[in-house]
Amino acid sequence: LELEELQIGLEQRVAARTKAIATSAEVSRSLSTILNREELVKEVVEQVQNAFGYYHAHIYLLKEDKLIMAGGTGEAGASMLASGHTVEKGRGLVGRAAENNQIVLVSDTSTEEDWLPNILLPDTKSEIAIPIAIGDLVLGVLDVQQNEKDGLDQEDVDSLSAIANQVAVAMQNVATSEISAKRAKELTTVAEISTTTAAIQDSFEMLSTMVHLTQRGFDLYHAHVFRYDEASDELRIVACGYKEGDEHKGTHGTTSIPLAQEQSLVARAARTREPVIVNDVRNEPGWLPNSELPDTRAELAVPMIVGKELLGVLDVQAENLSAFTEEDARIQMTLASQIATALQNAESFANAQRLAEREVKLSLITKNIQNASTIEEAMKIAARELGHALGGRRIIVSLDPT
Repeated sequence: LELEELQIGLEQRVAARTKAIATSAEVSRSLSTILNREELVKEVVEQVQNAFGYYHAHIYLLKEDKLIMAGGTGEAGASMLASGHTVEKGRGLVGRAAENNQIVLVSDTSTEEDWLPNILLPDTKSEIAIPIAIGDLVLGVLDVQQNEKDGLDQEDVDSLSAIANQVAVAMQNVATSEISAKRAKELTTVAEISTTTAAIQDSFEMLSTMVHLTQRGFDLYHAHVFRYDEASDELRIVACGYKEGDEHKGTHGTTSIPLAQEQSLVARAARTREPVIVNDVRNEPGWLPNSELPDTRAELAVPMIVGKELLGVLDVQAENLSAFTEEDARIQMTLASQIATALQNAESFANAQRLAEREVKLSLITKNIQNASTIEEAMKIAARELGHALGGRRIIVSLDPT
């Protein structure tokens, strides 16, 4: 009889192991084609519960020091998702798994001091929390619960660990895909802004259009353009881009910043001619607050340079912490460089136009003077034309009788 029971137990373990391998393979096949985070999480928890008959399964994703529930099974899962259920890193089994990047198996939750009960899951008796990680980087936690003591064991740990590893790889693929799509969209936005502004010859209109398109195109809280005045060695706001309907339109026309000012990200970007990123401005001693923009949490300032000439600074701001990356800085530098070139071209064109108009006026004045029959008439013509050229000023010309 003992031999028969041993045989049955062995067959059951083999069957369970075979099922676990099959489930892991099925999850792997499913995840390889999913590039949407929500769909991925939903697929995993449903397959895990359906295959193994667990009381409950859910996945948390780690954001900063908080684990945010991203998917769960049954009515309890739907309710927790709707309420935005979270767990602090380090608290409970899930928090401990995330903090230490180690699997936590509790066969009897009633004896575990660190266990956090959930009123939506009153029958939980055993629980496994498995980190979803790539090396030392924890992305989240796969948490499974059973409604009987000792309902989870090492075989469950092995099976779920394999699935958690696959989820980690899949999430990394999703993140890579999202980043690629975001960058492609941003580069398209840069091209559209550059194309639109390059067709505008008036420099003020060009910068105003550019900064508004930048704020809208990159979904920013605010954007400024500062022009560098070499004579005063200052940076002056010349255009602002703000959210539609926002009463905080910045400080257009009222703010100037000395290039040497230490408490200014804009001045620092201009001095160093390098991008400046601060993802938590409230904890940055070198940040210059703007009372007109109370919701700024992160800021990125990039210089506008052509060759060795500093034309100004493009400054963009966000309402959320950690909003900007090095890649964002490269994107904005690309935009700033293209706008700086277009601005220099527009100003060169405007200067050429002014010179051409002056040459035409001088030619007409010279011709009229040459056609005068007397010296007095020539002097009158010269005085009149110079007065027109100088904006209607009165010109007096006298002849020295000697």
